[in-house]
Amino acid sequence: MLSKSDYMMFLRHPAWLWIKKHARHLLVTFKDDGTPWFSSKLSAPAMSSLSGHSKRISGLTAGHKENLIWHRDQVFNP
Repeated sequence: MLSKSDYMMFLRHPAWLWIKKHARHLLVTFKDDGTPWFSSKLSAPAMSSLSGHSKRISGLTAGHKENLIWHRDQVFNP
């Protein structure tokens, strides 16, 4: 079953569903201050689509930052 957020993602562009399932590491991670860090491997249309949603995350705890460091080192592929 498709969730509402996945359906909305599909309406934006069907490729986002594939990326979400198979290549999440290509999308984005966040810096320690909560600003998004987009992969340089994203296409221009993908970057344009995501850039409208590039809001800073506030309220990050030390635990969040630890997880972000792990994500940047182990999963994210800029």
